[in-house]
Amino acid sequence: MVSTKPAGVLPFLILGLLADEPRSGYDLRKIFRDTPMASFSDSPGSIYPALRALERRKLVQARTDASRPLRPRRLYRATAAGRAALVEWLRQPVVGHDVARDADAFGARLAFMSARLSPAEIERLTELHAVALREHVEGVRAFARQHTAIMPFSARMALEGGVALLQARLCWVERVLHELKHRRPR
Repeated sequence: MVSTKPAGVLPFLILGLLADEPRSGYDLRKIFRDTPMASFSDSPGSIYPALRALERRKLVQARTDASRPLRPRRLYRATAAGRAALVEWLRQPVVGHDVARDADAFGARLAFMSARLSPAEIERLTELHAVALREHVEGVRAFARQHTAIMPFSARMALEGGVALLQARLCWVERVLHELKHRRPR
């Protein structure tokens, strides 16, 4: 049996974009190239295989847009199953190894949460992420305290850079959490 759950972050980002409106593969590539999503691949070697995999899993559906007869294009949209898979991904709590392995995943998920999750769910998931990130930062700091004295200069600088990036990410997550807890209803 083939799993209906896509692997990795990119397919879920594609689902999020296609849940908003139908788009072509080229439209998706432009978004990944021209927006802060550029940290994810805009390569046709990534986007089109992800679209085909999502289509095989029936998470997206394609139709040919013949409004431009000389260059018809395939427009993809998220199916009900695709939107459900997206919401399931958004609701996954962040655990420690997620923070260590894929630092950008929470920001990517956060970008799609407001339209699909309740404010209480977003706050709870952000709190879980903050806890996991704090624990990870402390673990890396403990490692640094134990090992920096014996590390070569370049390794020590790389570790310090990693710690600084983690601290910046933690500061941002704490700001998001503060905003969530103190925002006024619209």
